Amino acid sequence: MVSMFHMSFCYGGFNVSNLLLNHKIDFSHIARAASRMPYAICDAYVPDSQTTLEYNGSYHDQAAARIHDERRNAGLEAMGVTTLVINREQLRDIEALESIAKVLYRRAGKRYQNRTTGRYVKQINLLNELRAAFGWPKC
Repeated sequence: MVSMFHMSFCYGGFNVSNLLLNHKIDFSHIARAASRMPYAICDAYVPDSQTTLEYNGSYHDQAAARIHDERRNAGLEAMGVTTLVINREQLRDIEALESIAKVLYRRAGKRYQNRTTGRYVKQINLLNELRAAFGWPKC
């Protein structure tokens, strides 16, 4: 997920800069009250857009994980941070991923302009190569 968003347009990525992995956000008093948590660890945090990207694999289908995620998201929202959840299906859909990238750009006050020749082919190839690295099937 992170590689797709962070890599340059020329490689098939979405060129999202300043992406922080496993970033800790300490909660304010209000956020602690909303979440009953002192902080959140974000899969990927984009400070420019005040957005966190969270990948929800099968673990997140469990009740305890869902409750934790809801509490964390409430705390982040109280801090003004938007959480975009990416699921397994979206990680197979290049158009869905590009839409998320456009949201990140818009929230950062930037315009998404990918003018790379053959960008769709590059995006699909990159996504499939990344998926293959984890033993996942191609899109």
